[in-house]
Amino acid sequence: MILIKARGHRNIRATHRTTLEITKDESCTPRGDCIVAVSSDKAARDLHDELREPLWLRVVLRVPSGREEVIEGFYPGHELTDERSIVLRKSGFICGRTLMIRCNKSAGDLSRDFVRELQKGAEVEVEITSLF
Repeated sequence: MILIKARGHRNIRATHRTTLEITKDESCTPRGDCIVAVSSDKAARDLHDELREPLWLRVVLRVPSGREEVIEGFYPGHELTDERSIVLRKSGFICGRTLMIRCNKSAGDLSRDFVRELQKGAEVEVEITSLF
């Protein structure tokens, strides 16, 4: 299991239809509509040593109120190189910041109650586990 700590931000919109992003940046603008958490303690590159081969993964996003969102997708086994962010995609596009492709959810699919928690700056726990 991989655990990431981050937080929400007042500018989080979480409306992007195909991607979801977690960033080490301290803040975000409303234009970053795929961003769901800032101030992450890890980026894609930080996960590379723990993820070396193709795997189906589950990502659970949790906030202190107990609300959570579960996202499942495929990590194709490529090199994770980005030092600022982690991206989950519904598409099959792969780059150095792509953790998962063919995901069942994007930022725009998160419940609006969950997004409101993020907009209040809630602490976010991101738990990544292998499905098989």
